[in-house]
Amino acid sequence: MMDTDVRQSTPNQRRALGLFIARTLGQYDTALWSGAAGFVRAHGLKLLTVVGGGLHGTGAGREPQRNVLYALSKAG
Repeated sequence: MMDTDVRQSTPNQRRALGLFIARTLGQYDTALWSGAAGFVRAHGLKLLTVVGGGLHGTGAGREPQRNVLYALSKAG
């Protein structure tokens, strides 16, 4: 659960919410991103979106190469 007051004093100090998503196409993906964007807007946060494909190459094409984005995105 998130604290109710997460806003900081200046826009550059706002906390960020990371959204890890396989792709940005399709009705599901668009709705997921739109919901996250509305949440961060309402709470004065930043949204960082990582589009890294299906996990472990579950999709076709270059998805295994795109998964490197997930490995580079570590908490901390």
